[in-house]
Amino acid sequence: MPSAKPMQPETFVPLYHNYSRLVASIAANFPLSPQQQEEVCQDVFLIVWEKKEQLLHEKAFASWLGTVTRHRCLSEMRRVRCTIALEDISEEALHARPEMQHASMQREQQAWHLELSLNLLQQLIDGHRSPVRRRVAQLFYREGQSVAVIASVLQMRPNTVLSHLRRFRLVVEKSLVRLLEERGIDLASA
Repeated sequence: MPSAKPMQPETFVPLYHNYSRLVASIAANFPLSPQQQEEVCQDVFLIVWEKKEQLLHEKAFASWLGTVTRHRCLSEMRRVRCTIALEDISEEALHARPEMQHASMQREQQAWHLELSLNLLQQLIDGHRSPVRRRVAQLFYREGQSVAVIASVLQMRPNTVLSHLRRFRLVVEKSLVRLLEERGIDLASA
C-alpha cells in the first residue's frame, strides 16, 4: 500500500504479489486441502478489492490481512464441517490406513485448538476493563475490520485505534503469562 489514496487497479497487482505469500502461509496453517487454501486466498484478495476505498493505512494492512485470512479459513472449516454427514463417509474411509487416520485426527485436533484459542480471545475481549478498547479489539480481531473502518465507526484517529490495539495486546500478553505461571507451565519446555 504505497500511499494514503484509495487503491487503483494498477496498485492491486503489486499488492497481490507483495502479500500473497503471507496469505498463503496463514492458510497453510489450517487443516484445509490445497484447493480450499487457494480458494481462501482468492476470497481474501477479493475482500481486499471490495474494500479498497477503506484500506488507507499501510502499517495495519498486513495485520488486517492476516485477520481476514484467519476468519476466512475458520469460515471454510465450519462450512466443510457442516457439509460432511455420516452417510457421506464410505466404508473405505472407515478402514483407511492408520497414517491417514492419524493425519485426519491431527487436523481435527488443530481445528479444536484453534476454536479453543478463539474462545479464549473472545473471553479476553469480553473481560477487558476499557469499553472503548474492548470495542476496538472486537471489531479488529473478531469482525476483521480494518483500522480505517474502526476509526470511522468509532470516530477516532487511526493512530488512536492502533494504540488501543497495542495496549489490548499488552494486557492479553500479561494475562496469558499470569495464567501460565499459575498453572506451572514453562514456555521454554512447551
